[in-house]
Amino acid sequence: MGIIGMKIPARGRIFDNGEIISMKEAMSYTLSLPVSTIIIGIKDIAQLEENIQIAQEFVQLSAEDMLAIEEKVEPYYERLMFFKGLSNWP
Repeated sequence: MGIIGMKIPARGRIFDNGEIISMKEAMSYTLSLPVSTIIIGIKDIAQLEENIQIAQEFVQLSAEDMLAIEEKVEPYYERLMFFKGLSNWP
């Protein structure tokens, strides 16, 4: 059995409001968790190529780096849970 990481960029919402975090941070954070694979939707080939490059250059994040990303997204937690039906944010 494996764990699949999904909704990594929260359909782009994680980048709203002045770039909360980058795709590199989002992917690196998720890949630093005990996941078997991640699934990311893309709009064009440029996004695919960016994601491939991020994955190829991936380095496990330290606990401090993980915490820094968590602190960046914490104020947006509720609205990023849209896919669970926990948020009224569009």
